[in-house]
Amino acid sequence: MISFQRTDDLIHDHPRCAILFGGKEHAMEFNEIHYIALETGCRTWQTT
Repeated sequence: MISFQRTDDLIHDHPRCAILFGGKEHAMEFNEIHYIALETGCRTWQTT
């Protein structure tokens, strides 16, 4: 069971976090994310 799924999205020009979630069993694939955290400056990306 997937609790959070984002597929084929364009996320851009956002002042804060692009995607924020917690927990497990998430599916993120084929997304385009750029120009995020323009106001906060926090740009952390982690994959496992």
